[in-house]
Amino acid sequence: MIMRKKFVCMVTAALAFMASAQPFQSIYYPSKLTASTITRVHQRASVLRSADENIHAIVRLCDEADLDRLAADYGVAFNVVTGNLATAVIPMSALVDFAEDPDVENVDAGNSVKAMTDLAREYSHVDALHVGLPDFPRSFTGKGVLIGVIDTGFDFMHPAFRDAGGNSRIIHVWDQSGRNGNTSSMGYGVVFDTPELIRSAAHDVSRDTHGSHVAAIAASSADVYKGMAPESDIVVVATDKSESGIIDALAYLLDYAEKEKKPMAINLSMGTVIGFKDGTDPIASMIDGLLDESGKKCLMAIAAGNEGHRNSTIVTEVVGQGEVINTSFTPPSHMRENVFIGCSTTSAFQVSLSLVGSDGVAFETSISSDASESVSHENITGEKDYSLVTLSPMKDADGLQRGVSVNLYAPLKEGQKWKLVVTGAAGKYIACCDYGELDNGSNASTMAATACGKIPISVGAYVSRDKFTNLQGMERSSDWTVGERYPLSGMGPTFDGRDKPDVLAPGAHIISAINNYAASYNVNREYFVYTYVDSLSPFRTNYWFAMVG
Repeated sequence: MIMRKKFVCMVTAALAFMASAQPFQSIYYPSKLTASTITRVHQRASVLRSADENIHAIVRLCDEADLDRLAADYGVAFNVVTGNLATAVIPMSALVDFAEDPDVENVDAGNSVKAMTDLAREYSHVDALHVGLPDFPRSFTGKGVLIGVIDTGFDFMHPAFRDAGGNSRIIHVWDQSGRNGNTSSMGYGVVFDTPELIRSAAHDVSRDTHGSHVAAIAASSADVYKGMAPESDIVVVATDKSESGIIDALAYLLDYAEKEKKPMAINLSMGTVIGFKDGTDPIASMIDGLLDESGKKCLMAIAAGNEGHRNSTIVTEVVGQGEVINTSFTPPSHMRENVFIGCSTTSAFQVSLSLVGSDGVAFETSISSDASESVSHENITGEKDYSLVTLSPMKDADGLQRGVSVNLYAPLKEGQKWKLVVTGAAGKYIACCDYGELDNGSNASTMAATACGKIPISVGAYVSRDKFTNLQGMERSSDWTVGERYPLSGMGPTFDGRDKPDVLAPGAHIISAINNYAASYNVNREYFVYTYVDSLSPFRTNYWFAMVG
């Protein structure tokens, strides 16, 4: 029962450390809860959320694990299973006992995914497909095809998504964060599956706009800024931004396409930046597994991400034992960062992390990649600074323990920075961070780990427009060069040496629909390009605006 005692100690510490002036360390043995899971639990406990709240995670199961028993014993809902990996919805109150079960190897909440057309149609030659020029036997407009979009921030009734009768061409919606309506087959969120329900709902729970923009690029039927497949039917999953939610969304869309007996093209313009980046990350592996099981009847495109401008990655190969990586970093917010270190082999390596400044070392910790425990530190300076630094060994999709994950939140004093040192045996190593830069890093291999699988098409961005005129009549321009790679587009190669991304598509600037229900902080009015007063709803004004990525 060692783990339960330590885990309870950590949860209560989320409250106790507020009155304490001493550093607090917790050891989690065995390391069945990853750094991101421990951080997620700490965050929820510290704001006094209900202990009955669920956590969404990817669970690694032991061989011959009894899923029915696990579900019955702990109230866990398993949704997607590929190999020994499964997405699961776990009651927080049962998390510790569930993780201790001998049928469970580890529980990983993962990191939150990030959001990663007129001229676009011309540059990509889609206009030619629409009209059916001599090079093509007929026109291709998406008729009879389903477009599946996994994203967040959808305006279901935007004119970009309407047919001639005024009904939304978004014919099916699963809002993973929704609470009022018919529960999905996955056991959480709500489903809108009739024109009446979709019209009544109008939008998903999110106040973002990314989903509307992406879906309209793919399938807008409006006369202005028409999409790539204007006659397709659209099925959307408004994701909760968890890695397990992405996997559930893909499985849900594949099942829907199979039920409807129609081909589907699926787009995921969100992803997680850090990881092994060789297709062995659990989320990338599960995506490959689902697409392979579907008989490859569906195409899936995944964005390479918008991190190509950051020197956030180090890839190095060494031939003998010794220091592999020695770097420093300062989180851009001076508070939060996630770091991943991986190796091509299972030889153990040591990760040392220290907080240094002009007055010396304020904090230091370390962990081995073959450790059997995770470690978490709170109040790292001995002051009430609300800091939390968590390290855990990480396994790839095959269960090989060859990585270390670091989650940290710590306010820095002037001149302080984090120092990361990795020592190990011969092999190829990767270190990457989520938000900032590594002092001797580069922008190579900065594409999202999510897009490094073997089956999906990974898509980067090039510049199709270097300027536009906004609603105020002001020209907005950039110093980008039309036809060249968008400077922020994530770059390859993968950690295992494959050339990625597979293709580049127009990604800057792209004019497309805006979610009319988006929060003001999610849109910049200087990027509004076109407006249209709705004939079906006279008091509603619809907008189109420019985005990049």
